[in-house]
Amino acid sequence: MRKEYDFSKAKRASKVPHLVELQAENKPEFKQHFDMTLSMNDFERLKSVAAKQGANYQVVAENILHQYLSQV
Repeated sequence: MRKEYDFSKAKRASKVPHLVELQAENKPEFKQHFDMTLSMNDFERLKSVAAKQGANYQVVAENILHQYLSQV
């Protein structure tokens, strides 16, 4: 194994066609990033629920939103 590697000519995976295909195969669905503003009270409650579940608050928020939208 080398002590140093030269990544100066490296490409992002999104620029290499066969890696794009592999990523598409392994991603069951595309996720879109967005920002949301919450009251501090709701945000603290969300973090509290996440801590009790041993999860990240972002994952808990995603699950809550997914459950709600599945019922509408």
